[in-house]
Amino acid sequence: MSLSDSKIYFRTRMTALGYKEWSDGFNTDNIPSTLFNKAFALDFTGATGSPHDNISIKSEPSFMLRVFLKGYRDPKTKLDDALFQSDVIIRDLVSAPQRLADTTVWNVNYDSLDLRPLETNDNAIIIEIGLRCQVMMDTI
Repeated sequence: MSLSDSKIYFRTRMTALGYKEWSDGFNTDNIPSTLFNKAFALDFTGATGSPHDNISIKSEPSFMLRVFLKGYRDPKTKLDDALFQSDVIIRDLVSAPQRLADTTVWNVNYDSLDLRPLETNDNAIIIEIGLRCQVMMDTI
């Protein structure tokens, strides 16, 4: 198992929820309007590790999940919808049946949530969800 397994888990779950990944993860300002609604970007933000036993390491990689939504004409309603969608996403990602069906990710924790307008477009909303998971890395 490896750190990249955790990223695969998040990508798989987001795709199952109907979101499309924006492949240019470092530049989220240039997402085309055709992909903007229900697009996501997943950024690796770091990891910690500690020995588990003689043949494995317990690692906790962290990620920032950014979800992009069109704001339309009624920003208040879209903010309410963004909060609802945040709830659906978080519940799915931390769900025990989802995690336990995947043999590479032991646990998923939700650390933070922020809803904000896109700086270059006030008619768009970004959901930012901080996530952390546990992965066992084999050393042999």
